[in-house]
Amino acid sequence: MKLLTTLCFISGIVFVHLNVIAADRPCGNKVIDLKKFPGVKSEKDISRNQDSVQWCESFCYADLFCYHYNKKSNWSIKDQCSAADLRAKFAPQNRTLNDVARLGWLENLSKEEFTQGICPESIFPSEYWNNQQISTSNLYAALEKASQKIKTEGRASVEGMCPECAAISPKTDWQNVMNHLEKASDGKDFLTSVNEVVCKDRRIGQGIKIKFNDEKIRKSKSMKYENEILDQLDNGNPVSVGIESSFLSSKVKGGHAVLAIGTIEMLNSRGDKTCFVAIKNSWGNSCEYVTINRYTQCDSKTGLVYMDRDAFIGRTSNPEWIID
Repeated sequence: MKLLTTLCFISGIVFVHLNVIAADRPCGNKVIDLKKFPGVKSEKDISRNQDSVQWCESFCYADLFCYHYNKKSNWSIKDQCSAADLRAKFAPQNRTLNDVARLGWLENLSKEEFTQGICPESIFPSEYWNNQQISTSNLYAALEKASQKIKTEGRASVEGMCPECAAISPKTDWQNVMNHLEKASDGKDFLTSVNEVVCKDRRIGQGIKIKFNDEKIRKSKSMKYENEILDQLDNGNPVSVGIESSFLSSKVKGGHAVLAIGTIEMLNSRGDKTCFVAIKNSWGNSCEYVTINRYTQCDSKTGLVYMDRDAFIGRTSNPEWIID
């Protein structure tokens, strides 16, 4: 995984640098069954890999929505939700990838149009890091390169513009995609143009409406709504939050988005019994970039991160969950 110095830019996040929040409640000791997340068949499938595309929000929301859709569908969904489709469909229009990476766009997701559903990962891949013969790990990154080539060199052929594309998504009509890219005005409509032709089958969650928690909570510091957040986790409802990356890693900086999936009592690095929040991250199924300390633990087989519950509440913001 090639992480950028700054992983994600998330608007509106305010971080509170506190060591401990008074939380006089027992540890819930309940973590969501990870096989309830579509696409998770083994340990290696648990943590997705955003690679270097700065799409932490997209991967976090894809997991949040897919879990909700799976629950509403009696746990029958098999494929993951495409983070790339979320990024393309619901990001503000007329933006380049770099612009979009710096914008919060939850309000677009909360509109009724979201009942259109999400494209499956198998049709619209968000990640492709396991094929060493492909130099670009992400479909959109490959297409952005192609878009830039078209602007500077003109379009010669699909193979010349995007040699990785067929290997990443063989079912896509790439000639049609290249036609759209060529028509895009200075790359400004890149996301919209690609999304129109890459995914025509948003079968996951179609017709299921999404209702979020109250806006005043979504735009607040987590410590203000500590009990509400912990109630959700104790009841098996995942919560997405914004967090400063440096609290998870000494190697990276910037805002990051993660999905809290429950709480569990474990020993910290000092041997003290501690309540940790279990976190489904998007840095791949290893602990290469996670810094282990008193407040943070990591499962090296799955990439799951565990953060001291009090530190988590004091260092996160913008808590979001879906109301059934």
